[in-house]
Amino acid sequence: MRVFLSYRREDSAAHAGRLADELRRRLGRSDVFLDVAEIRPGRDFADAIDSALQRSDAVLVVIGPRWLSAAAADGRPRLDDPQDYVRREIAAALGRSLLVVPVLVGGARLPRADELPEDLVPLARRQAISLDDETWLRDVQALLDLLEGRREAPTRRRLWVLVGAGVLAGAAVATVVAVALLRPDPGEPGGTTGTDGETVGALTGCPDPDETWERLLGPDGTASGVVEEADGGTLEFTVTDVFAQDNDDGSWEVVITSIMTNNLGEVRNHGDWVYSQLEVARIAYETKTCYSVESQLPEPGQRSRARVGYEVTEDPAGGLRLTVGDNNYYANFALTPGS
Repeated sequence: MRVFLSYRREDSAAHAGRLADELRRRLGRSDVFLDVAEIRPGRDFADAIDSALQRSDAVLVVIGPRWLSAAAADGRPRLDDPQDYVRREIAAALGRSLLVVPVLVGGARLPRADELPEDLVPLARRQAISLDDETWLRDVQALLDLLEGRREAPTRRRLWVLVGAGVLAGAAVATVVAVALLRPDPGEPGGTTGTDGETVGALTGCPDPDETWERLLGPDGTASGVVEEADGGTLEFTVTDVFAQDNDDGSWEVVITSIMTNNLGEVRNHGDWVYSQLEVARIAYETKTCYSVESQLPEPGQRSRARVGYEVTEDPAGGLRLTVGDNNYYANFALTPGS
């Protein structure tokens, strides 16, 4: 199953990148096409898109709240331009009779036919599937089941019923989730913690390291700050603490506390997928063991503190390298001397 992701960067780049990461884990990296990540420098963009569509079995149209309203520099809606790359991608997919699935994120709705240019009107008749942050893994599995022919897409009416039920149930379970899964970070008054289990099911909140843990980096160390260029703004990551605990079975648990400062003009998802991998002695670890965050969706200008844990099989005292980023914008930085 080869999948092409169509998205508008100013609308749903964070969700598209997160979805691509999850699909690559399940389908394989070479079977998921995301334009920025897959097009080599110097290659003609239109030719690369057409070639990728020809090799694809399905096209996922990621639609966020600004998908319809995104405007060009002259104020005209981008979708009104026949040369708009998103419009061209979708029109080409519909013209090839590929499986085209609208994927709704960020609470977006499926556009009506009268809101779309003529060549995209068939998109309004395709059954959509919603991906919600609170039920991300389950929703992605439903999407995979649809792509692989194991289920029909839920109708839009059923999706709205599920959303409504989730709102009603949310108030009843919120306290249980906060108490049972998460441990708030100390020193952040008023912070609200939450989970974003994206790698191995519902990740529980990371523990508060005590005196039994070895501090590898902390207040007396030199935490590196990394600024990520993304969509004309920046995301700044600063690691504040790194602790490790010997599990006495040849493995170590590493818990990292970091701050993400959102200097973009839009909300960003601070999920466990942002912490792409931890490298120890040239061995990369991608699977997270725990994750907790104070604000999963920080607004522009806000800071969000998170903890993420990894289990490693090499002694982490020799030096660690953490890869962090947002979608296709990644950077590495050393956490201890000698790495």
